[in-house]
Amino acid sequence: MSRGLVSWSNTAAQASSGGSYIRYNYISHYGAYDGRRGSVPLRCAMGATELSPLFPSLPIYRRWDMEITNCERSADEEGKDSHGNNSNSSRGRVLSQVTADPPNLINDVLTDDALTAVLQCLRDPADWNSFSLVCRRWFNVESNTRQKITIFAVEFTERLLSRFPRLTDLDLSKCRMIDKTLISLSKGLRHIQRLDLSEAMITDISLIALAGSCRHLVSLILSRCTLITDDGVTILVRSLGQKLQSLNLSGCKRITDAAVGKVTGHCRQSLRELHLGHCNEITDAGLASFVAGKPFTALQTLGLDFTSHITDAGIAEVAKGCPSLTRLDISGTSITDSGLEMIAGKLSKLEHLIITQSGRVTDEGVVAVARKGRLKTLVVGMLPPGPPRVAMNDACMSGLALCGSLESLELDSCADMTDEGLATVARGCGKLKHLTLRSCDNVGAAGLSVVGDCCSGLEKLKLYGCSRVNDEALGCIARCKSLRSLEIDSTEDSATDAGLFAIATGCPRLVRVQVGYNNKFGDDGISAFLSQCKFLEELHCAGSRRITEAAFESVSCSASLRRLVLKRINLADDGLMMIASKCSGTLIHLDVTDCPMVSDVGCRWISNCSRLESLVMDRCRRVTDTGMAAIASGCRALRTLSAEGCDGISNVGIKIITEGCRCLREVKVKRM
Repeated sequence: MSRGLVSWSNTAAQASSGGSYIRYNYISHYGAYDGRRGSVPLRCAMGATELSPLFPSLPIYRRWDMEITNCERSADEEGKDSHGNNSNSSRGRVLSQVTADPPNLINDVLTDDALTAVLQCLRDPADWNSFSLVCRRWFNVESNTRQKITIFAVEFTERLLSRFPRLTDLDLSKCRMIDKTLISLSKGLRHIQRLDLSEAMITDISLIALAGSCRHLVSLILSRCTLITDDGVTILVRSLGQKLQSLNLSGCKRITDAAVGKVTGHCRQSLRELHLGHCNEITDAGLASFVAGKPFTALQTLGLDFTSHITDAGIAEVAKGCPSLTRLDISGTSITDSGLEMIAGKLSKLEHLIITQSGRVTDEGVVAVARKGRLKTLVVGMLPPGPPRVAMNDACMSGLALCGSLESLELDSCADMTDEGLATVARGCGKLKHLTLRSCDNVGAAGLSVVGDCCSGLEKLKLYGCSRVNDEALGCIARCKSLRSLEIDSTEDSATDAGLFAIATGCPRLVRVQVGYNNKFGDDGISAFLSQCKFLEELHCAGSRRITEAAFESVSCSASLRRLVLKRINLADDGLMMIASKCSGTLIHLDVTDCPMVSDVGCRWISNCSRLESLVMDRCRRVTDTGMAAIASGCRALRTLSAEGCDGISNVGIKIITEGCRCLREVKVKRM
């Protein structure tokens, strides 16, 4: 087999409508081909017809196809002897003459800039990998174009950094033990602008190495890096100076007030986002030093969640020194209503406020902020018992209704709110797009009916643990024609399939549905979503044994369904057969956790899902090494596999799956 844009083979290639002797080595509706690894189908294939508006000369490919077809016809004609019989030697001679010097048309027509434009049309990272397998030139174009990667293993870091010289966004959060590697490779990160080191076991030495080489960093995530201290952070921010725009130190338990004060001196004019959540050593004094001097006009996002030593004094300093704040998270702090009143009076640009588990805040403080009428997002709830606490009753809802700009509202554990309070909010906040109600036991059909009538733009609705949400209430939700995402969990069996059917028929443009932990949800309700919602991309079903394979008999969203989570339902191999037969070309994530009837037969059906990237089958105890072999043979794009509690899988099965799925990055196998 020769390497080139078009190659011929004497074996059946089955890649062209003109004959079985042609394989294409460029992007087309057939896919892409690489001589080393075989045929690599592109999952976001772009044919000549789709590319023609961008590159007018692409009809050449159609003429080239015709030339090949004519060559084969002439070979057939010349391969007949005087008696009209076929002559294989003549056929092979003509094909060898044609393949000796095939014209390299596509690389002559498309420049590197044009190839880059084609590459940027591909949205799936796996399609970029397929693009790089076409030929060496395309490999180089892809290497020089890719700007963002996630590295899953430390040992690949050096090779990947050398292959992609123009990276600007690097995610190393999957490589925890990267301290020594980061020190040795810090010079290779000099062009990186965004770096994620979440949960990495790095020390101040690594931060000092980054400070000496990564002079272009604008965003740095160090969340839960528990070994770094004030010294390392101080040296880093001093080196980056006014270039740093985003810094995340959430969960860095050794960070104290000293580091917070240094950030101000070096990044005052550039820093827009700062996260200090769960940094228990930070106090009001740290916030005072943080905003000391000139106002911190650049800062727009500040996260102080669960910094328990922050009180009203610290919030007063923030309100005075950060006038441009648009997003503030003060969950789990020690502030009171006085702090919220200062926020309402000073932060005139505040649009997003999160207050959860703040035991000293009452409904009066929440209403004081809401009355300013500027908030777009408000999250309140999960407050500890005992006075004082946020009652969030109907009177409080009347105050929230004054915030007409509110687009996202999340209310958690608001047991004192009734249908009347929810109706008041719905009438006053007609711009609501996202609504979340958790453990609001006094909300039912009457309140949700007003939501359906007044909030016509509602796109996302979450109902968790609301015991009064029944079929009538779900029928009211069906009036929200613009609804795109729906989550209903733990409704204590008060809702049935009839309510789900009403939503499916009333909201046919749903993209994401999550239902579960209700023993009255069964096949009819799930089948309604699969048959009525033709744009459905993600479906979650959990905790109901009344859901069986019958729910998947009618699937109208086979062209869009990408993610399917089926936890703790009565799913068997026949159900996987139906799923694979209808969604094999689109499904990228499948979760069948705690489905004990799934066996090796079901794995054979799963192997038909060639685009599958993530598979979770924890505690499917009938799955053995045979099932792993079946998955390895068909799911070549698999990246993550979790099979915890599958006692039938041995080291042999693990070896088979790791050798067969070359894209595999993470395997979780834990025997019970």
